[in-house]
Amino acid sequence: MLRTCTFLALSICTAASASAAGTNHETSPAHKKDARVYVTLVNKATWFRDVQIDGRSYTMQPNELLTHVILPAPGTVKSGHYEVRYKTSHDWPIAFATVLLAMNGSTVQSARVVMGAVAPVPWRSKQAEEALAGKAITAETAAAAAEAALVGAEPLSQNAYKVQVAKTAVERAILQAAGLPIT
Repeated sequence: MLRTCTFLALSICTAASASAAGTNHETSPAHKKDARVYVTLVNKATWFRDVQIDGRSYTMQPNELLTHVILPAPGTVKSGHYEVRYKTSHDWPIAFATVLLAMNGSTVQSARVVMGAVAPVPWRSKQAEEALAGKAITAETAAAAAEAALVGAEPLSQNAYKVQVAKTAVERAILQAAGLPIT
């Protein structure tokens, strides 16, 4: 359990700098940020600085407990997350999207788009990222990126509806990240 928590914490730290979901460890200069993890030992507390998954990892010992993760201020990085559910009573979404935008003024310098509940693992869409790079975010740009995110999607026989649901989630996560109204 503790080792899983350590990996999760390191993934969270990497997500702030790389992929919004911790599933991809490539970093561009706009996404490189330092994070700190605070680990409590039985009799003392320790800070671990410059935590990264790339190249090294830290394995927690049985007497350690992860208590919190501190991420740097976002600066020019904006994020959005949107979930689509049947109703609020269910514990899981039908589909969701998380978007991380590194902005240069009003233009997207680079982006990370990850969808969840559409595959057995979080699904990164490089096509949507490419559709956003170098453009200002508008409703049209968000819609085009959402279309690009699901080009070539191959739904199973009972979940073809998820393609449209995922497009909606991606579009709305992009709009949310940009601070635009969701239509």
